[in-house]
Amino acid sequence: MQLPNCNPWYTTAFNPRYPHLYSHRDNRETELLYDTLRARNLLFHDGFSLDAACGTGRWLRCLRTHNHRAVGFDLSSSQLSATHDLMTVRADLLHFPFRNETFQQVVSLFSSFGYFSDESFDQQQLNETSRVLVPGGTFLLDTMPYRALNEIVATSHFTFPDGVTAEIKRERIGDKIRKTILLSNGESWEEQLRLYPTAHIDEMAATCNLRLVDRFGSYAGDIFDENHANRVISCYVQNR
Repeated sequence: MQLPNCNPWYTTAFNPRYPHLYSHRDNRETELLYDTLRARNLLFHDGFSLDAACGTGRWLRCLRTHNHRAVGFDLSSSQLSATHDLMTVRADLLHFPFRNETFQQVVSLFSSFGYFSDESFDQQQLNETSRVLVPGGTFLLDTMPYRALNEIVATSHFTFPDGVTAEIKRERIGDKIRKTILLSNGESWEEQLRLYPTAHIDEMAATCNLRLVDRFGSYAGDIFDENHANRVISCYVQNR
């Protein structure tokens, strides 16, 4: 398959400032999601779990705390530098560096889906997810609701711990949210995220034998409602 264009946004966005910019995504949020998944019987201690795009390892540490066996990968060397105490490897979302039928569970959490320039690459990410799952294994996908495309806050500001300030500009480009981060010291980068209606994601998943078995609308496990949910958390089973 053709690869994305050279130097796509995600090769620069996940830099050392990224964890500060998203510091509101903290361990309390992770533990809340863990408790919800446990209550819904969506976590397993048998077999290994894989965190695809693990970042600095928040989910991996949560799993280790609760005695799960888990590994992760990420493309960002900066983010991976914080995972030296975890089992991680550097890799990209189009080529999972693992053999077929290796994992009992794969997770894509905290908006790690919809990164690519073309929908076919997002489909390849799902194909890779399905490939490394054992038959009957589960895939947890956490995305933003499609209606967020029409609820964009155009501009906001952020101050980093070192005093550098950021102006954050957001706009809708078709089915994507584009975010431009402009720093007072001259640094800048861009983020892009494609959003999908839930029915479309389900169709994409079905093409690689992933069947929806559960869906809820927040990390606390609220009932999913297209018009009100703040997240789309979907669980698929490998139906091969």
